[in-house]
Amino acid sequence: MKNAYELLLDAPDAQVKRCQLAFKAIAAGEWQDAAGFLRNAAKEEGSTLWANEAIALADACQKRVNPHRLVAPN
Repeated sequence: MKNAYELLLDAPDAQVKRCQLAFKAIAAGEWQDAAGFLRNAAKEEGSTLWANEAIALADACQKRVNPHRLVAPN
């Protein structure tokens, strides 16, 4: 599995911004956001090798989501 930086370097032009957002979200510990950015990018790219790597990283991020984190309702 590639890390976020490697995925960003290999990203198709249309997915660079989403990868940047995912990279920043991972650095901030916002695992749910990172997983969402990666899944959306992978969905747009279809069944490519890059999309498969993005899904693998999204799954890894999803596993890090803290189910006990308190979120204030807006």
